[in-house]
Amino acid sequence: MTEGAAPGIAPAPQLTARAVAAGMALGGLLCLSNLYVTLKTGWSLGVTLTSCILAFGLFRALGALGLVRKELTVLENNAIGSVASAAAFMTGGGNMAALPALLLLTGARPAGAAMFLWFAAIAALGVFAAIPIKRQIINVEQLPFPSAVATAETIRAMHGETHAAGTARKLFLAAAVAGLVTLARDLRALPVHLAKGFGLPFRIGGRPAIDYSLSLDTSLVLLGGGALMSMRTAWSLVLGAVVTYGVLAPAMVARRVIASVDYKTIVTFTLWPGAALLVASGVLSFAFQWRSVAQSVVGLVDVLRRRPDAEPDPLAEVEAPRWWFPVGFAVLSPIVIVLMAPLRGALCRRDGHPACAS
Repeated sequence: MTEGAAPGIAPAPQLTARAVAAGMALGGLLCLSNLYVTLKTGWSLGVTLTSCILAFGLFRALGALGLVRKELTVLENNAIGSVASAAAFMTGGGNMAALPALLLLTGARPAGAAMFLWFAAIAALGVFAAIPIKRQIINVEQLPFPSAVATAETIRAMHGETHAAGTARKLFLAAAVAGLVTLARDLRALPVHLAKGFGLPFRIGGRPAIDYSLSLDTSLVLLGGGALMSMRTAWSLVLGAVVTYGVLAPAMVARRVIASVDYKTIVTFTLWPGAALLVASGVLSFAFQWRSVAQSVVGLVDVLRRRPDAEPDPLAEVEAPRWWFPVGFAVLSPIVIVLMAPLRGALCRRDGHPACAS
């Protein structure tokens, strides 16, 4: 597949076989890293920018070795980022946060094959749902997305500047440092190990701060995640941790509401207040933006039901047809519901679980 070009200008390759293959390979690798990051921090990170930089450095290195003849184009790099991001986000977002929570709270372990099929169906359902949403928020409203803008500017910089290869080298150097630190922390065969964390030099309620999960972790995952967040987001996470584990948890321990001072017991106590805060915040934010929501719903209806007086969409010829959205949902929704049966069966095998009441 190629991108159209002006007369006299050769079209630039875009969705090529090597772009898809490289995107799948990088996506598989970043899928594993995203799984670790999500389980470690509870925070899912985008991988589009990372995959584009890795692809640029990889093709530069292969070109220097004579293994690649044609230079990677800007549009090919963009295609690599799209393919890699689609693969890596299978272990990101709410999926990898919800499933471990289910395991911790209920002990249920659904069959691997059933979960694989369920996630595949959910992913396909999301692809069809994105068809009208993309038309509304990008084609019609033309909303900017910070991550997409940052990725586009990075790709332009890498392919347009003579010293752009330094960006890829910095990424590989940072990856090497992170790998060495991880080996020093977790490889049991080494005679000397790096500590997993360092306790803070104060006590809370007569106990060391580390008993309340307040410590300096030596994992570079948290440092990298903080660097990718905005200052406001990072400081809000720090404030939430200090209030939860440094103020509320000790107070509940003193009142004997929390039986023991350990991470799992404290999280069990903070789960429902945290869920209430999360839901209330989301509902209020949604309510305060009711005008924008109403406009989006109206625009979405217009996208699904093309009016005779509507202006022609210049991107209609290169996008998925509108009918894919309702047909995709009609086909996949029953499949998703049926695939929930093995999950419910896993819960019902636990005696007295509320899921078996109905």
